[in-house]
Amino acid sequence: MKRKLCSTMLIVAMLLTIIPRTAFAQGSVEVDGRYSRMSALLDAKVSEELTDAEYKEMYEENIILSEQMTFLNDFLTDIHKGGDGHFVFEVKIDESINEVSVLQKDEEKTVILVVDEDKDIRNVVVYFKDGKMVVDDRLVFENAGTTVKPKVSTSWWADSCPYGRPVDYSISAGHRSVEDVDLGTSVDRLAAIVFYGIMSKALGVAGAIYTGIYEFLLETAPDTAGLSYKADLFYHKNQRSAGYIPAMDMYVTKYNITWYAEENFDGRTLYETWYLCKRMG
Repeated sequence: MKRKLCSTMLIVAMLLTIIPRTAFAQGSVEVDGRYSRMSALLDAKVSEELTDAEYKEMYEENIILSEQMTFLNDFLTDIHKGGDGHFVFEVKIDESINEVSVLQKDEEKTVILVVDEDKDIRNVVVYFKDGKMVVDDRLVFENAGTTVKPKVSTSWWADSCPYGRPVDYSISAGHRSVEDVDLGTSVDRLAAIVFYGIMSKALGVAGAIYTGIYEFLLETAPDTAGLSYKADLFYHKNQRSAGYIPAMDMYVTKYNITWYAEENFDGRTLYETWYLCKRMG
């Protein structure tokens, strides 16, 4: 009997060393194979105890939001359950605190609520399957002319030179410009993350590059309902192809951006330099 008991205990001990610890953690649920990549981030942001069913619901709502706001988790600071039963994903962009939640999701559209209590802003954003984007009943995009690229974990924006010196980025990589980014309403009535979403639709890229222009517009042109931009792109002089720098095993593109507070390259301007970095694998 003692030998049988010892054998049983040995088997249990072996199983505990094989099965990942997260399988026994509160709220650990496997969802379409994506849990393992996101659970650590979400676990760190959940501020209350959740059942497995609640955790699965929270995780699925995060996926829904991330499909529309690909940069959401870059700024995530807290996750909790709201009074209406929906999960609230709190993000901080500079000094702006936005609370984001899913109101509705079906085959045709996704409805998202964004609240900035400090600025007394409440935006209802509707993303339609056909590409339309509506903010507070105002059509912002009939059909996006550019497609927002899905977030890649190895891609990021840097506001300081990631390799070499700024002057070393001397190989022209072309130019980009958009003369009419329609915000649908004045920028001071848009929460920061909603502004990011509009800019991502308009320019086809998502990320931290919109931080500066959002704060700039709030300070200098809060009534503007549209803006424009021009950018000159450069690769490093030691790049091999498409900005690839062998010494860093990384792709880097320097963006010299001029933002305009109005459409058609008019109004107050803000000049910024950003570096788009990408590491494969």
